[in-house]
Amino acid sequence: MQNLDIGRIVRWSLAIVAIGLVVALFVWNAVTPQTAKSVETWQPEMTFGSPQAVNHFIEYVDMMCPYCAKFYLALHDSFDDFQRDFIDTDKIYYELRLVDIVSEHSQNSYRGNIAGYCAARQPDKFWGFYETMQNYLTDNYYSKGIGDKKGAPEIPKWDNQVFYDQAEQSDLNMDEFRDCFDTQQPKDTLATNTRKAQISMQTNSISGVPYFIFNDYTSSGFEGNYSTIQRMFKAGGVN
Repeated sequence: MQNLDIGRIVRWSLAIVAIGLVVALFVWNAVTPQTAKSVETWQPEMTFGSPQAVNHFIEYVDMMCPYCAKFYLALHDSFDDFQRDFIDTDKIYYELRLVDIVSEHSQNSYRGNIAGYCAARQPDKFWGFYETMQNYLTDNYYSKGIGDKKGAPEIPKWDNQVFYDQAEQSDLNMDEFRDCFDTQQPKDTLATNTRKAQISMQTNSISGVPYFIFNDYTSSGFEGNYSTIQRMFKAGGVN
């Protein structure tokens, strides 16, 4: 009888400890903010800020998407403010996810995205290449009403030399870039990431890029300036 009582006491004690651990874990999750590190990062080379930041801002883009270029240029024009207010304060970890979404509208989309992934294989070179590409597209096409919106004249199919020229202007190692680009080394990564993006877009009833996910906030397309971007951040819970 005494042994039975002792066994019962041990079992009850263990049950109480287990319940206490569950309650403690629940409370910890409730009071601990979700950080960017809890969200998968696809390509660390395509990010700004710290993975320890409180919020993870995701933008899906296609290299040949005109509205993606508008977002980038609006952010770039006020980048010092963005850096000071959101990156340096660890409020935002910004991730760009490069996917092949506009191929049906652009003859250069697939190769443009392959080029982006090839640039990302060289340390600290992706953002310079992305900026060079967006400036080239804006100066030579979008600003002239070519390929800048649905129904506009299409940007002609480029020779590969266009991508080589932008890579060289971005100070990429050209032997490495050419080898990667010519053999389409990132094609499997691009295909996998594109499929994941399409699933996410279907889930959230999104039809095009840029496609933004910021905590519980989702949207697509972009027209505006840095004030527009600040309102997007606020909609995602960050001031």
